[in-house]
Amino acid sequence: VGALAVILMLFTVTAYFLFDAAVRNQTDSTLSEIAEAFENSVNEELRHEDSDDERKTIDEAIRDSTSEVSFKNYRIAVYSAENKLLNSAVSERFSLVSNDAAQNWLAEFPDKTKAILKTFDENGSKFRVNFRPFRLGNEVLYLLVIHSLQEREDLLSKVRYAFLIFVP
Repeated sequence: VGALAVILMLFTVTAYFLFDAAVRNQTDSTLSEIAEAFENSVNEELRHEDSDDERKTIDEAIRDSTSEVSFKNYRIAVYSAENKLLNSAVSERFSLVSNDAAQNWLAEFPDKTKAILKTFDENGSKFRVNFRPFRLGNEVLYLLVIHSLQEREDLLSKVRYAFLIFVP
């Protein structure tokens, strides 16, 4: 009976950590997909002409793409190479994340040449941030896609609770 209990505990712990890793990988994959969709959208916006047969400016393309590629649980922020906020799509969920906090997070990515995923803590809440540099015309811009990890933490808490109830 003791050996079976140990095996069941090992299975439970392994299952929990595999579930955690799967949820984390899905979050990272979604953040990367949103960043790629935004980059494609803003480049497409820049290529297309507006109604007056004039080319859109970079600012217009960013503004239009930010409003088009916005999601309920994600925040998109675009910065210049000088770390100046150009545009941001903010949902009600992200009222806790100020532009200053996002700009501070931007400074936490020292290598501005490659996409990086990182977790930040702000006012007791955790956020997963995808930093992605991209070119738009002749300019290098920085994209932050931010996602609150609150739902993930709630889900993992429920899974832990379920394991604690059903395993013993």
